[in-house]
Amino acid sequence: LNRVPIFCLLFLFTNEKIVFSLAYLAEMLNVLNMKLQGRNLNIIQACDTINSFIEKIKLWKEKVMSGNFSSFHRLNDLLDSNEDQELLDEWKKVVLSQLSQLESEFERYFPDKFNETWESKLYRSPFNIDVATVPENIQEEFIDLRNDSTAKDCFLTESVEGFWLKYKDAYPNVAATPIRLLLQFSTTYLCESGFSTMTVIKTKYRNRLDLENDMRCALVENIVPNIKKLVSEIQCQSSH
Repeated sequence: LNRVPIFCLLFLFTNEKIVFSLAYLAEMLNVLNMKLQGRNLNIIQACDTINSFIEKIKLWKEKVMSGNFSSFHRLNDLLDSNEDQELLDEWKKVVLSQLSQLESEFERYFPDKFNETWESKLYRSPFNIDVATVPENIQEEFIDLRNDSTAKDCFLTESVEGFWLKYKDAYPNVAATPIRLLLQFSTTYLCESGFSTMTVIKTKYRNRLDLENDMRCALVENIVPNIKKLVSEIQCQSSH
């Protein structure tokens, strides 16, 4: 009985249709998954990545309709090695159907409305949007920001995140919205990486239950310990 699941998997992976279907879906979804990971990924970048993927699906559908599978390298190699025209026509229908379903599901889960909001436009290009698009309670402060030539030059040289963090004190009401967008958890990457770190630290050989200090050092980047301060806070234990 223990060999039955293994045999079933063996049968599936020796089935030509199953291999073909996995060949291109695994490749494309894996690329998307990698782009949606990272410590510094924010919700704006995640939305851009999703919208780009949806647009790529439309392009792939157009290519497949003309019999061009070049966008799917593994699937294209498998089809090139098989000269059966009926199989090619069959898989053209299968791929088109799967891509259409994938496109509709992505559009249902991620409707392209976020990029049209004033919050998104303010975050991306604060010097190119109309004053009337922002709420009245921040319009006057927003005008001050738009006419700040130093801030405008800084926006061209700094990262978007760095710009808003730099001017959050000078223009707190305007910067509050972009910073709120930056603080949103767009994916579960940070949670998953934190859990992975915890499993490495908390082994059966560890004699302390408290992980707070170790987790903070492991998860936060660019921490340089102040050795002199740490030493000064510890009492010297001289030998007796």
